[in-house]
Amino acid sequence: MFVLLPEYWIFELYTKRVYFMFRSVIDPLSASTSVPFLYILIICLVTLVLFKVYKLYRLEVFWKQRFFHAVKYLSKSLMTIVILFYWLWGFNYGSISFLDYNNVKAESVAFEFVEDEYFRVLDTLNHMSVRIEGEQWNSIDQKELGGHLARFLDSHYVNGRLNPVVRSIKPKGLLLRFGAQGIYLPWTGEGHIDAGLHDLQKPFTYLHELGHGFGITNEGECNFLAYQVGINIDDVYVRYSAYLAYWRYLARQMLIVGCHDVDLMSNDLRGDLQEIYDNYDKYPDFFPRFRRQSYDWYLKAQGVEEGMKSYSEIIMMNYSWQNNEK
Repeated sequence: MFVLLPEYWIFELYTKRVYFMFRSVIDPLSASTSVPFLYILIICLVTLVLFKVYKLYRLEVFWKQRFFHAVKYLSKSLMTIVILFYWLWGFNYGSISFLDYNNVKAESVAFEFVEDEYFRVLDTLNHMSVRIEGEQWNSIDQKELGGHLARFLDSHYVNGRLNPVVRSIKPKGLLLRFGAQGIYLPWTGEGHIDAGLHDLQKPFTYLHELGHGFGITNEGECNFLAYQVGINIDDVYVRYSAYLAYWRYLARQMLIVGCHDVDLMSNDLRGDLQEIYDNYDKYPDFFPRFRRQSYDWYLKAQGVEEGMKSYSEIIMMNYSWQNNEK
């Protein structure tokens, strides 16, 4: 179905109906408890594995038959994981994307646009950073934050009536040590951000993972949504987080051509960036190359031709969106 069905039919049958029905069930359940379903899933999986090991141990057969049963259990489990992945979320990869739905095509941009955006956003950050102090994430109404994204999708896409949940996962650094700031798990229906993430990164990452909960699969599109929604929220802390995340993608492109000038940054902005880098140093990545390569393969296997590069497509998407609105 994933390979053969046209995008339109997956969009009409799955994204707008099957996925919507699934979320209509899981969202109220997630909202009714403060316990992340991830913890419950881990407990269930560990219990299931121990039960299977005990059953194999109790089998009064030769070791070859035990091995056969172990392979059978493992194969059935892996197939179940893959099947659930697609039915609970993965079919959205084959659906009409957010940009396609809005007739927007992310195209390569001229260096002049990147340069103009870099200095424009840098100037905005320099003026805003003096007002950002201390930890503010806990004072944010996350439900209201999600409401802004829901209304944006209701105007420009589908499933805006959904109410997905994003959890803060502990212990701190659990995701960061695997090179991820956040993650969405189809098997729990919940998004997650690392509790150890710097406060200035949490609003943008929260909106990004929330986008996955609404059925958006492309990483670049989730970045784009987090930016577009974030910069239009009244709270200066949320806007700063969105501008900062976007500017860092711009800065990476400027670094390639040697045009990144740290002297143009305010002391407050420079201090914020240093705090983010220092925070990363607390949770060094265990397998940076393996994680990046494996996730790149995963994205390409789901039809995302750009792989990991899709994250930085936020620049092209923003350019195309601006031109489409004119």
